[in-house]
Amino acid sequence: MVTGEKMADNPINLHDYSSLQEIYVQDGVVLRPMENKDAKPILDILQADSSIRKRVTVASRLKTEQD
Repeated sequence: MVTGEKMADNPINLHDYSSLQEIYVQDGVVLRPMENKDAKPILDILQADSSIRKRVTVASRLKTEQD
């Protein structure tokens, strides 16, 4: 997405696609959609290393567990 570009009115929810629930990358690395239980550990990591917010757009928007 380009900065300033409006998101779609009906964005796709990746949680609705069973094929995207676990994506095996390599050597035991697995990607999955974020869950509510992930919020606190992620916020702890972002607090420990504030430089992540400068480089990762999604991280820059996470301020509270509700985000």
